[in-house]
Amino acid sequence: MNDQTFHSRLVELLKKSRKATRLYSGVSKSKRGTAYAESQVTEWKNVNHQLVTSLSAALDQPNANKTNKLANEVALILDRFLKEEQSSELELKQKQKKLIQSAENSSFVQAATLSQELVTLKARVQALQAVHHELKSVIRKSRVTLEPIAHTPKTTEPEQKVFAQVIPMRKKVQVS
Repeated sequence: MNDQTFHSRLVELLKKSRKATRLYSGVSKSKRGTAYAESQVTEWKNVNHQLVTSLSAALDQPNANKTNKLANEVALILDRFLKEEQSSELELKQKQKKLIQSAENSSFVQAATLSQELVTLKARVQALQAVHHELKSVIRKSRVTLEPIAHTPKTTEPEQKVFAQVIPMRKKVQVS
């Protein structure tokens, strides 16, 4: 019974993710959205597509109906999405700091570029968090125990302060 429950819940999650991917594909094709909304939808669609691909591969493996084997595959999928979520969150925080520094230095072109990147990154983090939550929910509801995966310690880069922005000078062109 437990085998079918875990397997069937993963199949339901796969169907849900495929439906979300189709929905996001339809939204991204509409001409009504702004560039920011388009980038959000694209990230959500990409993350859902990654989940569909990963779950399909796990469910299509031989002996996929055995809970232990399938649970190990799901643990690897969950770990991969979790690592991607953590690295995206770290990148998001770093770019937020750069955005604040750019605004304080009155570098508004760079701030606008960073804003677009932050919209995309935030959408990616949200989509990865949703995937993480959905996978954890399936595991919790199925009462499946996962084998721990060896994690590498999370490293952060030292913060570098920008003291001044150097703007390259243009050469003067003399007209004779």
